[in-house]
Amino acid sequence: MKFRMISKINWKRYYRFDTKINEVEDRTHEFKNHWFITQAQIKRGGFRLHPITTVICGFLNQGLGGTIYLGIRDSGQVTGLSLTPNEIDHLSVSVGDALERFNPVVTPGLVTVVFIPILNHQNACSPKATIIDKREYYEKMRSESKDDDINPHEINGDSSNCWCGKEAAVMKNNGVAIPSWIVEIKVNKHGGFESDIQDEMSDVPKMKYYLAYEDECGQAFLRHDAVNRRMHPFDISRHINDQTRSHYEAIRDDLKKEIDDELATMDLPNKLKNLCAPEIAGSLRKQLGRPILSDVQRMLS
Repeated sequence: MKFRMISKINWKRYYRFDTKINEVEDRTHEFKNHWFITQAQIKRGGFRLHPITTVICGFLNQGLGGTIYLGIRDSGQVTGLSLTPNEIDHLSVSVGDALERFNPVVTPGLVTVVFIPILNHQNACSPKATIIDKREYYEKMRSESKDDDINPHEINGDSSNCWCGKEAAVMKNNGVAIPSWIVEIKVNKHGGFESDIQDEMSDVPKMKYYLAYEDECGQAFLRHDAVNRRMHPFDISRHINDQTRSHYEAIRDDLKKEIDDELATMDLPNKLKNLCAPEIAGSLRKQLGRPILSDVQRMLS
């Protein structure tokens, strides 16, 4: 494995169980009440759910980024995920492994995973003290857990089949309290990819495009409102063509306005005053704009 996602726990924040968060599912927010990271994990688990990687891919390709909340229902209700320290590692390793299999590979740091504790209603009066207790309890569990460098996680299937999932099942059967978390997977906005169009108009800003990632299954997704749309080759081509046209049409319109403004300020000799008649000026503007417009139209064709 080239790199490994680091499990980050934010003890300065917390969620309250069975409350609703302020965010709603939209173009940059997604709620999931499971932690099946890849399609392979869902297939082996026998569930008809969408894996987390499709949302990550969609957020990357829209160019805005976004946050995926694991442990929150579609309604925004906080339910949480019960995860042992080793299961936290399993989730993080699964995300890191999947991102390595994206095309292109996702740069480390572009996607981060943060675990935030959940407080019950009975802890409402003393959240700070409760957080301290939860942290001490977690660190005790961590110190008593197995070393996953010696016991690698089985990340290509349902986590219940991994040793950490079996360990968690035994702990629950023995009455051990498993901490509950909200997992925030944040997809940061990336810089995009510049087009390599070579043209005589060297001062024209290059277009940046973002729809460039395929997930671990070789499928591309694009976030649209609160939906991740599967992008087939034709969809990708049409999307990039529309983006290209929009980019260069804006430049063309700016150039046309620049020509109009320049013509309006020209101090023409008296003998050329007649050229300022509307019908003649329009023809002159068209003649002056033709060399520029032809270059832009050639890009759009």
